[in-house]
Amino acid sequence: MIYIYITLISSFIGIIFLFYNEKEINEMGLVYYKSKTKLVIEMLIVSLPFFIISSFRYYVGTDYGGYSSNQIPAVLMGKVVKVEVLYKLVIKLGYLLYPSNYQVIFILTTLLIVLFSFMYIFDRSYNVPASVLLFTLTTFFNFSMNGMRQAIATSIFLFATKYIVEGKPLRYFTWILIAVGFHSSALIFFPLYLIRKFRFSMAKLPVFVIVVILAHFFKNLVFILMNKFGLYTEYLNSYYGAGNNKIFLLNIMMLLLVLLVLLIKGSSVLKNNNLNVDVNILLYLILVQIFLNGIPNSNRILLLLFPIAMTLVPNFISELREVLLKYASYVLIFASFSYYFVYTILINNFQGTLPYAWWLFWK
Repeated sequence: MIYIYITLISSFIGIIFLFYNEKEINEMGLVYYKSKTKLVIEMLIVSLPFFIISSFRYYVGTDYGGYSSNQIPAVLMGKVVKVEVLYKLVIKLGYLLYPSNYQVIFILTTLLIVLFSFMYIFDRSYNVPASVLLFTLTTFFNFSMNGMRQAIATSIFLFATKYIVEGKPLRYFTWILIAVGFHSSALIFFPLYLIRKFRFSMAKLPVFVIVVILAHFFKNLVFILMNKFGLYTEYLNSYYGAGNNKIFLLNIMMLLLVLLVLLIKGSSVLKNNNLNVDVNILLYLILVQIFLNGIPNSNRILLLLFPIAMTLVPNFISELREVLLKYASYVLIFASFSYYFVYTILINNFQGTLPYAWWLFWK
């Protein structure tokens, strides 16, 4: 329950501080805060609880033990180990700062994840408290305490999406290369800049559905051939696999929210680059999930893209002007994400982040 308390407290603090810092939306749709000093203070206050909880955990997250007993000592001893070059630098820096144990390495890891994640939220969210709530409800916070290198790569990508919004390819690709330096799976982010100009619409929905169906058919054909010839069968559950259906349903719910806004306001709403980028990432995520469905542990790849919900959901709901419709959308969508969080984390303990234990640094 500690995650829920942290989220609620941080969201409440965020609501209070938002009243004291005026903001504007620029021509690209990005958020501009008039007082940079207040912005920094607000970011620190809202993100600090997450930073403390993640930094000072002890054997929380399935990978914590693996890193402590395998990857970290292997890197420090110069052994060959599957750890990307930039995270090796994090390990060496953490050990240099505090050689008594490895905890500072986890603190530095958390610092990177929280810093980039909250810069993304404050750059691009029209409703910061709602985005902070989704930081937990998407399970990204829990994921960050387990798939640490992937979470760093994801948070850097989320931060870099503002350069897709602004149309700055050099900056975007530079940051994605840095993300790859933390985890090679970040290669999945490269195509997203290439679809920057794509504008989704109600008229294009049937085309997207056809593409999804073709992708599903092609993927199944590949699976059948791989099973028939015995290629990589140890990695596949079956011809079709199970996938993560709950993430898929949440993706469809987000797509329905987008369609609702387009139906009410028209396709011109996507002239707001900030909104358009998130729609394109969602469409890309749905296609990626179609191809990954059935591959064990594929949810770790999906969680590279799924956190875009942190801005997509509140930003599109903010476009709904009818009060009843707006709050009904909030209730329905956040109830669905809450169910996903409760089922995934509190019941099934996905990512192995429960029970929580503190690092007793004074021992």
